[in-house]
Amino acid sequence: MTAPSDLPTLYRTHKILVWVEDEDTRTYLREVWQDSDIGLLIAGGHENIHAVVKSARTQGFLHVFGFRDRDFGGTNRPKWQDDPEGVLTSEVFEVENLALDSQAMFDCRLNSSNKTAAEISARLQQLASKRCWWMSCRHAISEVRNAITDRFVEHPKVGKVTTQTEAETAIFSSDWWMTTRPAIGARTTDAWVRANLAQHHERYAALLTSGAWREHFSGKELLQEVVTAVWTKGRPSGEHSDRVHLDFIRAIGEAQRLHNRIPDEIQALRAVLRSRVGLPPPQPEAAEL
Repeated sequence: MTAPSDLPTLYRTHKILVWVEDEDTRTYLREVWQDSDIGLLIAGGHENIHAVVKSARTQGFLHVFGFRDRDFGGTNRPKWQDDPEGVLTSEVFEVENLALDSQAMFDCRLNSSNKTAAEISARLQQLASKRCWWMSCRHAISEVRNAITDRFVEHPKVGKVTTQTEAETAIFSSDWWMTTRPAIGARTTDAWVRANLAQHHERYAALLTSGAWREHFSGKELLQEVVTAVWTKGRPSGEHSDRVHLDFIRAIGEAQRLHNRIPDEIQALRAVLRSRVGLPPPQPEAAEL
């Protein structure tokens, strides 16, 4: 991540700057957008995104935004156009989910297999079907963490605490201490966790049947496993093996762009970013014949 002292200079290099969570996201967005007006910076996690975007916009850099994974929370897409915080949350679990496009995998330049798009799709679903309990476990853990940290006690501003009484009041009168803390016990019992695990597993199993698993299962791991079924020849190995995942994401994004298959969410995100800084809407590219 760039040093804070360098950020004001960096922010002046593009008409739009977007902080994202990781290199996967930056690689994918660069490929599908091909937009020189938009610069992409890596924050390293959604907590960092919120912090750096808040700092930038407080300093008057209103062309600085964040784009983060939805994870186990919710999207704020309906508010993308006017959300004052400037951090836009995806509709899918993580950005890699947008690359779970079996047709684009079939079309991409790295496809050296004889598998059809339907066969690639079936392989992806097979991989996803083994992850229902894993996703359920992650979801339940996320809920336990949220139960503990919801409305957690904030640090008081300097000068507000000068005595023991004021220190105690800052803690004991907080929303977390009075409401969340008493409820933690009820929300972290063995029975509560078991019930949530079962409920989440039922939901993830239903997603497999409906086809909506592509939006809600973790896309990163699915991409990392399906690459060997699609890119069967000429994959980098040894010291260059770490390029495989990013090269595959880049190739999928390229195929989506060339074949007019860029997900609606990502087209809308680019349009919103340009609109919010007063730039004209992006011009659609002609699909490859």
